[in-house]
Amino acid sequence: MKIEEELRNFISKTFHPREDPNKLNYDDLLDTGTLDSLAILQLIAHLEKTYGIHVGNDEIIAENIGSVTRIAEFVKRKQGVR
Repeated sequence: MKIEEELRNFISKTFHPREDPNKLNYDDLLDTGTLDSLAILQLIAHLEKTYGIHVGNDEIIAENIGSVTRIAEFVKRKQGVR
């Protein structure tokens, strides 16, 4: 399973289980309210556990977690995958 697909599944099932996953905005997770501050903390814990990375406080920024694509790219960078 691609990272993007896994993240979409995680976000929809964990934070919006009663909503149609196809209607969630995965391109702008923060400004649309798809993720709130508590959800971001849960997402970070998920990333660390699932992908074996460490996310520093200074890395929790929109450039890294603002969209599913950005998160996947961030995970790949942290894992050293190109």
